[in-house]
Amino acid sequence: MNDNLRRAITSILRYVEMQLVDQKMKLSNKEVWELHRVRDDLTAREREKYILLIESLLEEIRKVKETFGLEVDESQPNERS
Repeated sequence: MNDNLRRAITSILRYVEMQLVDQKMKLSNKEVWELHRVRDDLTAREREKYILLIESLLEEIRKVKETFGLEVDESQPNERS
């Protein structure tokens, strides 16, 4: 795999991973939003099902990263480009 393709795949997977982690946090904690509320119409069982699905997807991303030797972004959370 060439470097450009490796960087593109890494960038896409990093974005997907960040979105999945964000959704998992929202499912785990109803009080994440400060100025916006979403109607919570999920049962506890549905919420747990979605959390497990997200964890499964995150595991698949980890496997792809290991299989293709993709780089890990080690920037600080508040670091500016």
